[in-house]
Amino acid sequence: MGRPTLEEAVVLKQRILDQTLASIREKGSCDFSVNHIAELAGVTKRTIYRHFLTKANLIDAVVVREIDRLRDGLLDADEVRGEDPMARLEIWSRMLFDLNLKDEAIAFAAFIDFEANRDPEMRARQRQWYARVVEQAVTLIEAAKHVSAINAMDSETLAVLLIDLLGGGSHRHRSAWAGRDIFASDAQREHFAVRWKAFYLLTR
Repeated sequence: MGRPTLEEAVVLKQRILDQTLASIREKGSCDFSVNHIAELAGVTKRTIYRHFLTKANLIDAVVVREIDRLRDGLLDADEVRGEDPMARLEIWSRMLFDLNLKDEAIAFAAFIDFEANRDPEMRARQRQWYARVVEQAVTLIEAAKHVSAINAMDSETLAVLLIDLLGGGSHRHRSAWAGRDIFASDAQREHFAVRWKAFYLLTR
């Protein structure tokens, strides 16, 4: 069998990333192993290391892909909501808010936190990933400032405040206060609306 084509290599790489993400979400930190991912993806361990060199590089590729999907999802949403900068920022914010509330995303975040607490390299990468999300928010905020939709504070400060506000939903979800379904019915949408309004008032 010859070497895979470029297209086949891209498909293979995405399959490895898919199975890595699935394994982390399902098993968490305790049972995460490259051997298990290789089995799920139908490839050898050597093939995985040929693409990603180290386990840390593999995890990094998964996280960066998920972050960039926020940006790609926003581009798709433009077809519905148009080019208004504040609307773009709100769409992106709702996407991040909803993503943070998914059970699999919470499990993935817990895995990353666990790895970052015991591995300085992973901790450094975690900071880089956070900066990547902040960068997306800053770009959108700057666009809103350009049309005078936002007038307060510097863009990075606003970006960090917005991400902090959006992260509150996942904290509530994890705590499951009094065993209640915190986001039953329309509560999730309303929770986002309150936090978006708080951010909007900060920008005045």
